[in-house]
Amino acid sequence: NAKIINNANNMVFRGSGLPTDRQFVRVQLYTAAGEIADGAVVAFDQQFKNQYDANDAVKMANGGENLSIRHANGKLLSIEARRLVQRTDTVFLDFSNLRKQTYQLRFGTQHIPINTMEILLIDRYLDQTQMISIGDSTFVNFTINAETASADPGRFILVFRNKVRNVT
Repeated sequence: NAKIINNANNMVFRGSGLPTDRQFVRVQLYTAAGEIADGAVVAFDQQFKNQYDANDAVKMANGGENLSIRHANGKLLSIEARRLVQRTDTVFLDFSNLRKQTYQLRFGTQHIPINTMEILLIDRYLDQTQMISIGDSTFVNFTINAETASADPGRFILVFRNKVRNVT
């Protein structure tokens, strides 16, 4: 068990002798008071598999708000390790214990190919799409209200796609 935890920690934290081109998308959930509630990470590397394995870290739910990544097998993860980003990859964010208030998602990327890739955040409750910056941080506010759908665990997904090139 300790080996799995060490692998997961080594994937996320810098300065551990990891390949310098490993790609990351980090997501943090902040409360209306500006306090960090939770976070999750997707790591992309050619050595990883898209199947659940020891490089993934199962989400350990806390007593407050929870943010995780829903793996294709249904497991909730705090860290998901995948092969390098593909043209149509999708990351399913998952929430629990959200209260009726405004929250903020903060996205940060590392080593995602800025010239060839785009990341879209899709809000399935509001039916809205927002571009996630690959070269900078992106902050997205959202509100949980009296409508049950506003707190749906699968409200948000991240979609990766090839950057649309303008033809001149």
